[in-house]
Amino acid sequence: MVGLVVVAADRAAVRADLAARVMDEIQKNRDLKRRVSQIDVSNAHDAVVILDGDPALLHIGEGRFQERLQSYLEISERLHERIPNIDYVDLRFEQRLFVKARGRSDGTSLPLPAAGKTF
Repeated sequence: MVGLVVVAADRAAVRADLAARVMDEIQKNRDLKRRVSQIDVSNAHDAVVILDGDPALLHIGEGRFQERLQSYLEISERLHERIPNIDYVDLRFEQRLFVKARGRSDGTSLPLPAAGKTF
């Protein structure tokens, strides 16, 4: 029983560290700071962010939070035009993003456009 409590405490510490790192990085960017509504760190290896006015769950992983959120903001309008009712966008991969629409069991893999490029 004690081992379970220690494990739970360890996971809580890892999640708290992840949340602190996400918030610290977001604080450095006024636009992101203003737009972030919620941060979920229930998975200690995958921070999930929700932006104001956008119900999509944004999986941003364990690092490069600002870069990943900024890349989403650059393409979000076009992405929502192409895939309405987005459930989540997984931004953890270098050259691709994975998108799942609400009500669908499968997702879509798209190349992550270079800055200034469209899909």
